[in-house]
Order: sequence, then structure tokens, then C-alpha cells
Amino acid sequence: MNSILSVENLSKRFADRLVLEDVSLSIDAGEIKVLIGPSGAGKSTLLQSINYLVSPDSGRILLEGRLIDGTDKKALCAYRQQVGMIFQDFNLFDHFWQQR
Repeated sequence: MNSILSVENLSKRFADRLVLEDVSLSIDAGEIKVLIGPSGAGKSTLLQSINYLVSPDSGRILLEGRLIDGTDKKALCAYRQQVGMIFQDFNLFDHFWQQR
């Protein structure tokens, strides 16, 4: 089966701290993946890198075989419409949740 989303050899470093090292995964149509690990293991950084909220230092991300590199802003916008994530702290607009 062909992967809808492929991550190949993704690495990310913040200053002198290596957060992701050579991470690879693939997701096929209809498949559900779960990331489990202790705090600080790199789960959020991996998801943010896949969505280009932070740029990976190395590696490749492919959506349906097409390379996503974050340099074409229009293509990145279209990519983000197909690949989303839900933040752990999703109340970005607190005023929507306040009682009136």
C-alpha cells in the first residue's frame, strides 16, 4: 500500500539539544498512528516539524509522494489544509470561552 504521509530521516536540533534524530514513519490510507512517550521525548516537535510549524534540520516529508519542503508558501498552505494537528492547549482564544 502506498503511504499518504511519509517522514524520512527527520532530525531537529534546538541550540545544542538534539530533539529528533533520524525519525521515519509512514501513514497509509485509513490508518491511525499514536505517538506515546515521556515528556520531552520529541512528540510535539515531530508533529510541529511534519506541519512545518518548525522547520526540520534534515530529512524529508512527502504527502502522497510529493515533497513538502516549506519554501513555497502557497503549497504549504494547501498542505496544511490536508495535514492538521490538534494542540494539547487548544484554547488559543480565551475570550471565546469566558462566560458573559
